[in-house]
Amino acid sequence: MKQILPMLMIVLLLTSLVYAEPNTVTRYLTKTSVSLLDFAIYKLEERLNKLTISDVKEYEYKHKEKLLSSVKLEAEVSYDYDNNKINVFSRPDDMNFIAAGINEARNICEKIHRRINEKIQMGLMFDSIFSHEGYKDKDQPDNLDDEVLKLIHFESKVKFREKDDDLKDPAPVLKCKAPIMSQEIFYSEQTRSLNSVD
Repeated sequence: MKQILPMLMIVLLLTSLVYAEPNTVTRYLTKTSVSLLDFAIYKLEERLNKLTISDVKEYEYKHKEKLLSSVKLEAEVSYDYDNNKINVFSRPDDMNFIAAGINEARNICEKIHRRINEKIQMGLMFDSIFSHEGYKDKDQPDNLDDEVLKLIHFESKVKFREKDDDLKDPAPVLKCKAPIMSQEIFYSEQTRSLNSVD
């Protein structure tokens, strides 16, 4: 009995040290439900991260260019609560990618916009990205897909170099934006840092 008592006290002490109740943060996270919008954004991002664009001219060292048959894209999707917009940001997956001139950077922006537009429309038609699987909620608007498309805005940033650029300078960046359904893309002024473009 004398040997069991000290062992029991050690076990109780260790148990009290290991046990901890959820704090304010974990209680909030466990009680907050995932919305259909949250899950739709997750699904959309998964699909857009698998996209590629083709026939792209990349700038090479010594002012040369190389034609790439395929370039992978990365994408981030988020909801802007204040402006009620679903933002899709996409660019070449390789952070070292540099387009062969500003015209090619524009061409790449257009190709990315077109591919994302196609993928989103296919997703709305066949994958039920923004609706429930297998049934229609009685509160779901009849024109849900059309209204969702109005909320989606595209953005991309593409680094580029012209043939006569000084290689000591950082590559300029072309920023492009457009509502996903728009045929017109808006281009910002070129900047000198990929991270500094708003």
